[in-house]
Amino acid sequence: MADISKIKTLDGTTYDLKDTEARKNISILNQVTTYEQKTGSIVSFETNAANMPIKSIIANIEPIQEGEGDPSPDNVRPISGWTEVKISNSQYLVNVGTAIDFTFIQDGSGDPSKTNIRPIHPGCSILRDDDTRLDIFAGSLVLNEDFTWTITQIWYINYPSFSNWTKSGTSNYWRAYPSKVRGSSTAYCSHFETSTFSTSNRIQVNYTNFTSASALQAYSLEQNEAGMPIQIVYKAENPEQFTLSFAEGIRALTSIGYNSTYTSIDFIDPLTGNLKTIYSGTVTLNFDGSTDIISTMGNIASYAGETLPGTWISSMDVYEEGATPTTGAQVVYELAEPVSYQLANIGQLKTFLGMNNIWCDTGDVTITYGAYLETCKTHTD
Repeated sequence: MADISKIKTLDGTTYDLKDTEARKNISILNQVTTYEQKTGSIVSFETNAANMPIKSIIANIEPIQEGEGDPSPDNVRPISGWTEVKISNSQYLVNVGTAIDFTFIQDGSGDPSKTNIRPIHPGCSILRDDDTRLDIFAGSLVLNEDFTWTITQIWYINYPSFSNWTKSGTSNYWRAYPSKVRGSSTAYCSHFETSTFSTSNRIQVNYTNFTSASALQAYSLEQNEAGMPIQIVYKAENPEQFTLSFAEGIRALTSIGYNSTYTSIDFIDPLTGNLKTIYSGTVTLNFDGSTDIISTMGNIASYAGETLPGTWISSMDVYEEGATPTTGAQVVYELAEPVSYQLANIGQLKTFLGMNNIWCDTGDVTITYGAYLETCKTHTD
């Protein structure tokens, strides 16, 4: 058993728990016995405690050069930097371009019936940045290279009007004609047994308890009035796609069952209060929520013979030691001395219980975290 007569917390403070006054005033939550550090485009690690601040997160900032091929006056490749960094933690390992599939949620169990109604809910339901709601019953979610997301709606929901039910000849099939039905596929219903629809765009529900169309229509109307309209979820031939912002995608990832969170750090110039563009450097999110920014490269919008103290990137040239860029080119160059400044406390990115996957949109990330978290009792006497 660990000796907790003295205990050191994440912020480096040591408490003597033999001190009666200390025990009265200190609520000890966790002890970190070792730290580990990992670097990568995505850093994965496990903890046995949730909501623990991470000792440090260092986001690497790298410039982005548009286009392809060697830059030249005939192949100008503009260079852009960053005005913010987004750092995310997810319990799901997110890879750019890899689809994360999800499906609808149906309450209850067994075959749906008049006496076993099983409501159907969207597999993904989020509030968008403009405060509108997006409900996707089943589909896929993909992180794009520019850190937007694409969500694809493959399954749709329909609420057949009670007046739309017709009987198929002498059989026990009752038909409704929802929109967006294409091809032949399985459908799922909240009030009836699993149904199918045909290539003629008709959903056919096999239900024998209604002897006439009017009886089924009356039942449908009764369910509508009770706030339990008949739901039919079906697969469409032509899926619909929506582009989500980074924040919307994180909310979508959480909605489909993978706990996710993120923090966005704006690069605010402490002297002017304006957004500052960083082309290369690091952003460190510290344990106490403060942020240290180091900028290692400057930008010349139109090169005019300035002295460059180190390496450089040009919109019109390939770098060669001793060479100079083309006049008029955009040049991002190594500073003689890095520029650093600190932002006010913006909050901490904390751990999930179990697996954590941390990544950022500006480049690689380096994480220093408590490798072993031992929960201790709170001392109050």
